[in-house]
Amino acid sequence: MAVVQREELVPLDQSLSAAVAAVSPSVLHLARSHGGGTALVWKDDLVVTSSFHCPDEPEVMVATPDGDLSSRRATVVGRDPGLDLALLRLDGALVAPPYRDAGTLAKK
Repeated sequence: MAVVQREELVPLDQSLSAAVAAVSPSVLHLARSHGGGTALVWKDDLVVTSSFHCPDEPEVMVATPDGDLSSRRATVVGRDPGLDLALLRLDGALVAPPYRDAGTLAKK
């Protein structure tokens, strides 16, 4: 097996670090009465969350990556119990990740 030289991994490390830095403001922690979960901001007022098997919960605690914890009113816009996913609308502006145009992605 070939040994990868450390300097060959530097570009990968830098690319991965940049990707994490770009999307981290859009990853939220939701604290609910039945446990917590993570959520990804989809638009400035919508988040998608998994493991949301509870019915409507109008209040969730939202923790942003910078550690700010605030109570926000959430409205369940849609749920898929089979996939255990929910789409929530939250009061207050959120930071959506920088999405790329699918036409610019490399095809393999």
